[in-house]
Amino acid sequence: MIYLSVIVPIYNSEKYLKRCVDSIVNQELKEIEIILVNDGSTDSSGSICDEYAKIDDRIKVIHKENEGKLMARYSGVKEAQCEYITFVDSDDWIEANCYNLFVKQMNAHIDMIAYGKKVDTEKSGITLPKFTYSEGLYNSNCIRDVIYKNMLWDNQNYQSGISHSLCDKIFKSSLLKKSYNIINEKKYVNMGEDAMILFPIFQWINSLYISHESPLHYTHQINKIPVYMSDAGYFRNLYKWREYLIANTKGIAGVEKQIDYMYMYMVNLKKECYGDYTHNDEYIFPFQKELCGKKIIIYGAGRVGCTYINQIRRSEYCDVVAWVDKNYEKYSGREIKNPKEIMELQFDYIVVAIESRDIQKDVIEWFQKIGIKKDKIIN
Repeated sequence: MIYLSVIVPIYNSEKYLKRCVDSIVNQELKEIEIILVNDGSTDSSGSICDEYAKIDDRIKVIHKENEGKLMARYSGVKEAQCEYITFVDSDDWIEANCYNLFVKQMNAHIDMIAYGKKVDTEKSGITLPKFTYSEGLYNSNCIRDVIYKNMLWDNQNYQSGISHSLCDKIFKSSLLKKSYNIINEKKYVNMGEDAMILFPIFQWINSLYISHESPLHYTHQINKIPVYMSDAGYFRNLYKWREYLIANTKGIAGVEKQIDYMYMYMVNLKKECYGDYTHNDEYIFPFQKELCGKKIIIYGAGRVGCTYINQIRRSEYCDVVAWVDKNYEKYSGREIKNPKEIMELQFDYIVVAIESRDIQKDVIEWFQKIGIKKDKIIN
């Protein structure tokens, strides 16, 4: 009995490809189908695939024009013949017992199996994963009551409750193909395709096995900036990602709020790590770990402050105990207060929602003069 189709999307991966394929070929579980999808590589990756196919009849090679990882994987999914499907990226590798660990679950026809991955970097070595959920089998009630709560974004650990990666999962073939059939229009996808495939599936599964084993080794290339991060259309693509997930996870209670948390995290990541941005939605509340669930005061009743307030109310990311502005009197009919009143309030942080750097500086200096510590002021 062949349990599992293993799909490897490949593009110009000659440096790592043999290590990847060797790790799959040498699995303790021999009853697997291996599908290598050469996505229009211009290096020797395609010929490496063909050489492996000559010596192992479990290997099928697909050569196609370059369309990106989503469509490369989809080509493999359409060819897969087994009850279960999994993926390995061509620069990653798996330990010899990876799939043998989960034979029991596959024999029990579990809908999805999720496990951990070790992150390999040249400088820091191996980083082990942090797990949000306990190891074990989750039935449909547990998936609804436990997994749904923070699977896409876990505020306590400031990470996804369930890894967005497809490579640390084993899927029932029918469920994976159902999700791919929804997203097969390429116009949707320029980034975040793993999450767009993965999370809609949670609406349809009745059983999930979570393992704390970490047999997948993910190769983190520390000097390589993700292509989507440098894309001029980053924010437009990120918004499409958000809209797609919201539209296709309507059967999952509470997930829209998590999608917004993740969306705002990705906006900040772009801003903080890869340079400033210009976008129609140019004012983004500083969704950072320190503010999650805290009592805050917003200073500024202009466009920036209004945007921040709306984003906080929508996401319920933190608790706004006061909205203040020195020109509070001109905002009659709104809940804007005199900033002098804040000393009577209990709060954790003040967020300065002012566009002008000079005015920001003046406001921060004023707060410090009345006794607010600098580390409690965020701008």
